[in-house]
Amino acid sequence: MSKSIADKKALSALRKTAHTNTKTQRGNKFATLNAVLKKIASVSPGCEYFAVNYKLRVANRATELDGLKKGKAVLQGGKFAAGAAFLQKHA
Repeated sequence: MSKSIADKKALSALRKTAHTNTKTQRGNKFATLNAVLKKIASVSPGCEYFAVNYKLRVANRATELDGLKKGKAVLQGGKFAAGAAFLQKHA
């Protein structure tokens, strides 16, 4: 009976140690996570514009490049169908 009690006390001590170690590790990881989140938050205001408007910016860039290519072609003597070149459309 006393061996059983001693075994249970030893097991309890081991589990308390493991619990303490786990809490310490979680605290360390939480501190690291907070540091990373603060870094992201400090960089975020400048980057959000690019992340949020990426698709729109890509579409606008493609339209701009197409217009520049058509303009270059016109200046080099290229011909386009009537009304096709430099036509601005409103959405």
